Amino acid sequence: MKDIISVQILGRIYEVKSDLDPLDVQAIAKYVEDKLRVASSYTGIQETSRIAVLAALNIADELFRLKTEHNNLLSTVNKKTEELINIINSTLR
Repeated sequence: MKDIISVQILGRIYEVKSDLDPLDVQAIAKYVEDKLRVASSYTGIQETSRIAVLAALNIADELFRLKTEHNNLLSTVNKKTEELINIINSTLR
């Protein structure tokens, strides 16, 4: 069941409907707020919508980098697993 959780980002209250733990939703909201503050401080931009777009781009960049890293790790694990299976199979023969 989804609960409605109130979060505050840059002084504004948002109602979020989620089935996540409320503490997780609060942590996500804090993460977003931190990204917004960083985008604002680096650029000097004060317009909320422009800051939001910059923060969204930074978060998307982070996500894409993590996805690439995850895929690389999966590939490495799969190769190592295949090597181990081959070693085990050759030993059992």
